[in-house]
Amino acid sequence: MVGIDIRFMSENMRNGIISSGVGLFCADVLDGISKNNQQKHFCLIIDQFQKKMVKERFDGYPVLISNNVHRKGVQKVLYFLDNIRYNLLLKRKGIDVVWYPFASPNTFRFLFIPSISTIHDLIPLHENPKSFYWRCGFNIILLLSRKVVTDTNYIKNDILNNFSGIKKTKIKVIPCPITVNMNILEPVSQLEGKKYILDVNAFQERKNAVTLLNAYIKSNLMKECDLVFCGGYNENGYLEQLEKKVDKLGLNDKVHFYLSLPVSQKDWLIKNAKILVSPSSSEGFGKTPIEALMMRVPVITSSVEPFSETTKGYAIFYNGVYNEDDLSKKLVNIFFNPPSIDARKDISDDLKKSYNFSKISKQYMKIFKKWMR
Repeated sequence: MVGIDIRFMSENMRNGIISSGVGLFCADVLDGISKNNQQKHFCLIIDQFQKKMVKERFDGYPVLISNNVHRKGVQKVLYFLDNIRYNLLLKRKGIDVVWYPFASPNTFRFLFIPSISTIHDLIPLHENPKSFYWRCGFNIILLLSRKVVTDTNYIKNDILNNFSGIKKTKIKVIPCPITVNMNILEPVSQLEGKKYILDVNAFQERKNAVTLLNAYIKSNLMKECDLVFCGGYNENGYLEQLEKKVDKLGLNDKVHFYLSLPVSQKDWLIKNAKILVSPSSSEGFGKTPIEALMMRVPVITSSVEPFSETTKGYAIFYNGVYNEDDLSKKLVNIFFNPPSIDARKDISDDLKKSYNFSKISKQYMKIFKKWMR
């Protein structure tokens, strides 16, 4: 049996929704396993706060409840003792291998059985290059995991360039599954009937919303459309900083902010946008631009990796992450001259095949079976 440790989703799930990118990735893989009628071979490792939503969202999966104990301060001793308890729980449940869908130094555990880890990016390490915690933590994951999965070749190469002694064959690239459900869309009433440009990203500095805001102002598209920001979470008060800037500019009636919307409303925002923009300064995958392209919405992104790989070159890139002038020109051009309907349909069809959740879940199951008894 494969244990899937989804406790990293606990805080998000307490709100009754799954809105984080890694949470939605995990949910899509679980849905793919269900579609292939393989749930009986898996067990979801959860904490007590997730019980209700797991029953509603992932019914049919066996569960193992194990509450998190963190490493901080005096809890380091408790963490060590809890790790032993955790391993004994796995043994009693008959779990052969554990998959970490979001493997990071914060979530990875020392196990007496094999582990498989999906590493979505090394962004925390790049943001803190001198940090012993992040470098050592990722190194432990890479050394102790039997197999490491990345969403892109870009992240695989990033790992190989930053950690010596890791064999290429240990890392398998499996794309993030992406599903768009056009049958379950819930309107955001404030925006019904309006034209708008959309950015769906977490409210954090590296997502670079301020560059899009400035480009929007420079474009003079305020007469034509609104600007909308939608994020799954707010880091270090970045949302409040943006709101303060918009208020100071007197643009409260043109620029809108939404935090942790249900997927049905988030998808409605994407489906009805004139353009989706992702001006991020760093990414591990970049799911939202692909979702938008699947919904036949034109997409503009920064030129950072791995957008060119994950969007298969279908997105329109502006030059320089912080280049407001070039982004402004691209906004105007695409707003008034969008790709043809036929071209957008072809792009959508191609991406839906590439990122099919059932097909991608089978790739994961292939790996799991090597360690299942």
